[in-house]
Formats: sequence, C-alpha cells, structure tokens
Amino acid sequence: LMDYIDISLGLSLNDSYWIIPATKDYQWRDFNLYDNEFSEALERVSFGEELQKVQGFTSSPEYTTNGMLKKCWHRDNGQIYLYKGSSEMYNGFGEVYSEYYMAQIAEVMEFDYVPYDIKEFHNQIVSSCPLFTNENEGYAPIYYFLDKKFYQIKGLELIEQIMTIYPKERLIDLMLFDALICNSDRHLGNFGMIIDNNTNEILRPAPIFDNGVSIFSLIKYPNDEWLEKKSLNKHSWFNLSFKEQLYRFARENHYNNLQKLSNFTFKRHKEFNLSDEWLEPIEKCIRTRAKKAMQFIEEKHIDLTDKIDISQSKDPNTLSIKENNVFKTQSNKIGHKR
Repeated sequence: LMDYIDISLGLSLNDSYWIIPATKDYQWRDFNLYDNEFSEALERVSFGEELQKVQGFTSSPEYTTNGMLKKCWHRDNGQIYLYKGSSEMYNGFGEVYSEYYMAQIAEVMEFDYVPYDIKEFHNQIVSSCPLFTNENEGYAPIYYFLDKKFYQIKGLELIEQIMTIYPKERLIDLMLFDALICNSDRHLGNFGMIIDNNTNEILRPAPIFDNGVSIFSLIKYPNDEWLEKKSLNKHSWFNLSFKEQLYRFARENHYNNLQKLSNFTFKRHKEFNLSDEWLEPIEKCIRTRAKKAMQFIEEKHIDLTDKIDISQSKDPNTLSIKENNVFKTQSNKIGHKR
C-alpha cells in the first residue's frame, strides 16, 4: 500500500483527497490530476506496452481505474477522457462499439448520460468518454451508501433500498434504459452519486455510463435473426428478466421518446463503424423493445405520478398480484403474436 502512496500520493479523478509526507511542503495546485499532466508511460502500460519499472512519484490516475478492460485516462486539448478497450469476448469489438451506439439510445430517451466516441489509441480501437467529475465534484458508486448486508441481495428488495438514496424517477430511467439495451452488467459499482468533494454531501445522481455489456454481447454473427428471441429471457444483474424489467419501469413520461425509438436508426461513425449487416439486426431489436415498452404502458395506464409498488409482494422477486395478472396477460398476447 505504501509503495502505491509513494508513487501516486493517493491522487485520483474520483475525488480531491491525497496523502503527502509530513516533511514535504507539497502544494495541491502543483500535483492534482485535474490541472496537471499525466504520465504517458502508465497510459502505454495500461494498453499492454512493456516499460521499465516505475520509480519515484508518477502523476497518473491509472492506479484508481476499476474493471477488467484495458483503460486509461488521457488528456486531449485540455479535456480529460477515459479510453477503454474491448475484451476478447463478443467478437473482440463488443464493448467499444456498444458504448458508442448505446449512448445514442440514452440520447433519444433524453436521459442524463455520458457521451461516447470511438478512437484509435496506440494501434487499438477504444471507446472515449469525457470525465464527469472535477476538483469540486466527485463520484461515489452506489454501494458506498448501502449497508453491507445488501451486497448479497438482488431483485426488487435491493432496488427498493437503493431508492432511499438514488432518486426514484432517475432510477426508473436507468432500469428502463438497461432493459431496452439488455445491459446485463449494471452492478453496484457502475452507477452512483455525484458528491461535493469539500463536504461529502450528495449532490445528484451521476450520469449513465459504462454500457459495454449490452445487446452487442448477444449478437454472434451478422444478420442474427434470433437476436430478439435471445434477449427476451436474458436477465439483468438485478436478477430480473429484461422483459419483466421493461414492464416494471416503462412509464407514461417515457412514451413519446419510446415512440421516437420505435423508428430508430444508429448514427454511423465517420471513421470506425460496423457494417450494416451487424447494425441492422440490433436496430431492429431496439425498435421492437421500444414498441413492447409502449404496449406495456398502454396496458397498465400508468400516470406520471405513479410510483413503483413493490411492497405488495411478499416475495420481492415476484410481481404483486395485480401486476402479475397484467404482466401475464400482456406476455401471452406478445407470445401469440409471435
């Protein structure tokens, strides 16, 4: 641990804390990562280039990036971006392209989200998104605010607990978004709150980010005719099927934007783009899911002021009796149509 502190001073881009030797007269303005340059050496290490052992203080946020993928923070024209690669899974391109295209879904739905681009970095294709924290505002994942006993719970009981911290309407938006894009990796570490770095006061939910494991992880080959069928019974990290999650969280205030999404096509990237044979089945699946969400809203007749009613169910992983009847009825209708 002290080796890490010695070479990084505990600096990160998540907050404004640092640890300095008592014998040194270091000034924040000279070392903080928001205003000062990073070590390019550790950027290269993050993407697989071998370098000599790092010695002495090294200004870099790379020590505090989480997750399994190659990634690094990079400063470009005064703006800080997170560059992230793809895994060997999902045809070797899934996460990068998923970040770029799924952000377009959030844009159509008018959710608060982080925009993504695609770039080439050290001969690798990466996703790029701007830093959404700053010297005064940091990010804390939602698990920071939960009692540890909830770490092992999933389903509606966990969602209900999160709603005591995370604004309900914003959580509804997030859950619907993940159901639309089949995001199976929305866990307690990749959504959370923006906090005041000076007081630790919660300010607002962080924008939606990290959408790499989505519908792109389901498509195995071009023109995948079975994509929609595959997506129906997949489950989110919260252990809800995406069909149930779509049903539960689609609200009347989403209806107009879902209507736009029902005729949606992706904006193609000007340099790094997937061919239409890959994109068209995904577009079709997104449009179908938007139409399903609209059907659920019409069936439930939910008003803007309605709240999620999960207290009626003794088992938090099941629908209430009233909801279950509607859900089964609608599911049967969709099944007969297919």
